[in-house]
Amino acid sequence: MRVNITYSVDLESVPREVNRLIFKESESLQEIVENLQDFHATNALQKIESLGEIRKYLAHLDARAAECISMLSGYIDLATGNDQVQLQLDQGAADAETI
Repeated sequence: MRVNITYSVDLESVPREVNRLIFKESESLQEIVENLQDFHATNALQKIESLGEIRKYLAHLDARAAECISMLSGYIDLATGNDQVQLQLDQGAADAETI
């Protein structure tokens, strides 16, 4: 069973956090690739077990990718919204100076 855990980071740290999560997964993915390279040397039962483990990991990786997409989408939405708000504030300040 999977559960969602929520934690917060500064808005500017979101891309770095996504990089950290993906790097962590890339290390595990490298192990899977190494196991696949030795796949031909195993018997049928070991192959079934290995394929089952690979499928579990790929499901986990898919969930992690979805989480990262969600984080980056939220980051883009907030960053874009904040830029627009700042632009409006800057324009408002410029308008006030001309009055």
